[in-house]
Amino acid sequence: MPAVRRQMAGQGAIKPGAENVYPGEVEKVIVEHPAVLGTVVIGVPGPQWGEAIKAVCVCKRDQQVTAAEPIEFVGGRIARYKNPSTWSSCLRRRRPPPAPSTDRR
Repeated sequence: MPAVRRQMAGQGAIKPGAENVYPGEVEKVIVEHPAVLGTVVIGVPGPQWGEAIKAVCVCKRDQQVTAAEPIEFVGGRIARYKNPSTWSSCLRRRRPPPAPSTDRR
């Protein structure tokens, strides 16, 4: 399994080809989408330029995002080379209640 280089928002650069892409800049645009609660942008191995941009989004409760929506949304707001080439999204779910304690005194 190839290693994924985790980028913290605003730190380091993802380098798809000869360009530098800062994750924080892309994340700021993605979270403007009305259905997105949060996102993280990471660098992943890419076949064409050695490294590619991937965005992982968490949707707001009762919201969903199709595969084409983020591409269209981000594409009109930042330079094309900064647009993530792959996307993943997950639904926000309510946190399960804590397990009952097994400590009996």
